[in-house]
Amino acid sequence: MDKQKAVSKYLGKSLIFVISYYIGIQLGLFITRHLSVVSTVWVPLGISIALVYLWGYRYLPVFSAISLITAVLYGLPVLPSVPSIIASTLTCYLAVLLLKHKLKINPALTSLRDVMVVLFVGLLMPIIPSSIGTASFLTAGVIDKTRLLNFWLGWWGVDLLGIILIVPWFWSGIPT
Repeated sequence: MDKQKAVSKYLGKSLIFVISYYIGIQLGLFITRHLSVVSTVWVPLGISIALVYLWGYRYLPVFSAISLITAVLYGLPVLPSVPSIIASTLTCYLAVLLLKHKLKINPALTSLRDVMVVLFVGLLMPIIPSSIGTASFLTAGVIDKTRLLNFWLGWWGVDLLGIILIVPWFWSGIPT
């Protein structure tokens, strides 16, 4: 019975993860479509870091699967998307490792140190998916060399904002 309960709990949290990710994507697409600007925040990476921190590494496959399904559903080229999905999953893993196990922050962000660590991780972690994703899309011919720096900076910037805005927001309800 305990195993059945654990599976039910995992599936329930996975569903919450999927719904949160979907809402995050819709928010980014809404900004792009209705405000006629490129989304300035990529919410899914921030959501993933916040939830994996709280619920554990066993939810990383959920993040990867949702990312792949999203790429397919929104018509992104799958082959160059796979390395960026792997990079984003690695980024989520490393961010949680740093925040939870190495730098040991309180997710309620009760000190200036905790806030500064989240900012530091937010600045550092997007380097991985933006570099691998940009290289992958460049190699596949999706972008050309003239747009390389702008593409990389854009990717890094939206992931950065997704981390530093969404992670604290998700953690804001945690009792101190």
